[in-house]
Amino acid sequence: MYISVILPTYNCESTIKSTIESVLNQTHNKIELIIVDDCSTDQTSEILNSYCENNLVKIYYLKENSGGPAKPRNFGISKSNYQYVAFIDSDDVWHPEKTKIQIDIMKKHSFQFLSCNRIFFRDDSELVFKNFDNTILNNSYDVKEINTWDLFKKNLILNSSVIVNKKLLTKFNEEKNYIALEDFVQWLYLSSDGTILNSLSLPLFFYRVQENSISNNKLKMLKKRIRVLYLFRFKNNKKLNIFQIVYFIFMYILLSLFKKK
Repeated sequence: MYISVILPTYNCESTIKSTIESVLNQTHNKIELIIVDDCSTDQTSEILNSYCENNLVKIYYLKENSGGPAKPRNFGISKSNYQYVAFIDSDDVWHPEKTKIQIDIMKKHSFQFLSCNRIFFRDDSELVFKNFDNTILNNSYDVKEINTWDLFKKNLILNSSVIVNKKLLTKFNEEKNYIALEDFVQWLYLSSDGTILNSLSLPLFFYRVQENSISNNKLKMLKKRIRVLYLFRFKNNKKLNIFQIVYFIFMYILLSLFKKK
């Protein structure tokens, strides 16, 4: 199975090389890496240009900054050649066997969507790649289905973990109000439309914790989360009443307070 890997970039000179190398070092090498730069103003473009001669890498530069990763991600999907796409953020790192393990499991169970678990890290010196030899052969893993109500309580699916049949996808929401939650909205739409969202227990990617990131600003994320809940109250077939909205907001706050990093 060939997959297209979509990687939006913007001013990520300190992390992008580790991210790209983690994709190119996959033991499953039937990939194309589509990088879409959103008008970076640092040294990101210079780093990207060093990969121009790599046949697995395609680099595109947007003419205007979009303000978030949704537009570059949508553009990358439109340029993809393969039926299955994977996503990675410009500061995350994949385990070398990530795509191989996920694809093997997807083939075995005829999955159209599969995410995986993650490990938090702050610096590349913390990266330790566990050996997953014979994991599939011995069935030493768990897969669970994540439904819409699970997602309303907490986004259990992180962008860099996903491999999905792209025919299931809608466009990632490009509105400024949904920056940092555009992937969450995508998974909600998929789930509420009947797509089975499978999640693998194995930690196959590393999620970089950065103190100045939007997703680390709990008050800002809470406001965005409320906006998403109201979006689904009025615009989607998975209707929510006011009591459910209050409950999911309470659950989000509670889970955020006890979030481990």
